[in-house]
Amino acid sequence: MKKHTILLSVLGLSVLETHSGVMSSKSHVRLSEEELDKVEKALEANDVTALNTTIKEQETKISNHEKFDGELKESLTAAFAANKLEMGDMSPKDAVAHLSAKCKEYGKATNTHSTPPTNGQNNNGDQAPKYAFEEAVNDTSKYPVLK
Repeated sequence: MKKHTILLSVLGLSVLETHSGVMSSKSHVRLSEEELDKVEKALEANDVTALNTTIKEQETKISNHEKFDGELKESLTAAFAANKLEMGDMSPKDAVAHLSAKCKEYGKATNTHSTPPTNGQNNNGDQAPKYAFEEAVNDTSKYPVLK
């Protein structure tokens, strides 16, 4: 069984020869000039600076997407609340489709404009005079209906 397999793969070597010193009981490794050249080439081949740059770029993209996703969900929630609708656990795609359907529904409605009702009384309880513009506004037969 080989020892230090990860170190060997990083260094680009197949074997590490350990040596014992005459006066020391600890073993050590010596590298020849040729082995040092192999190590240098292996380290050059394993250069990860480009990968680190790519990782940072991807982290930035992920952060931007998370920010966009959060803003999108906030906007959709606000749009649903403004229209007195329940979003529940809809995906953003489904929520936009639902809002689009509601817009079409609202657009097809024919009685979308209303005037405040009057009972013919003014604030004092006296009979209020009828004005010509009230009759014109309340008479919808004179206006074309958009379809």
